[in-house]
Amino acid sequence: MIIRRHLNFSEEENVMRRLIAGIAVIMVLALTSCATPMGSRIAMLNRITKTERQRVDERSEQIVDAINNKDRDALKSLYSKKALEESEDFNGGMDMFFDFIEGDIVSWEIVFGVDTSESVSYGKKTTMYRYDIKIETDIDSYRVFVIDYYVDTIEPDNEGLYMLQIRTSDYKGILGGWQERMRPGFYIPELVSE
Repeated sequence: MIIRRHLNFSEEENVMRRLIAGIAVIMVLALTSCATPMGSRIAMLNRITKTERQRVDERSEQIVDAINNKDRDALKSLYSKKALEESEDFNGGMDMFFDFIEGDIVSWEIVFGVDTSESVSYGKKTTMYRYDIKIETDIDSYRVFVIDYYVDTIEPDNEGLYMLQIRTSDYKGILGGWQERMRPGFYIPELVSE
């Protein structure tokens, strides 16, 4: 035996049901709005990251080209005014840097990703990239650690490369954190006495 109930809702109950259904529809639309024609939030974040990666790739290519061509002027032009002023012997450091690398570059890649620091103050900002470039020559393999103030509207003289640290890929010494190694110009841990 099937018992059938006929539900009679009052006008207030009908309004309440419609209101709840409307809220549910709005919530569903709000939660799925991330998949708009502009792309999902993940895609949006990927676009931002891709732009950052493109900047780093471009700067890395400039660095590697200058190293491969032993172009002192091109490499020096990538450095910030502040790094050039604070470096004790920029040109001497650059000579040691170029002398340290043996052979011709056959390949390079960015390894371990990119660390980014950003500071914003009263509408001005500083964006610092830190990353490693693995460089293979026909003789040896090297790691170049880069500190690059890609944007600095807080302190414009700081915009540009701040430091290139180079070591052989098989270097076994202790490097420490980037803050400990940070110095203007060039740094070659294998040439520094412990």
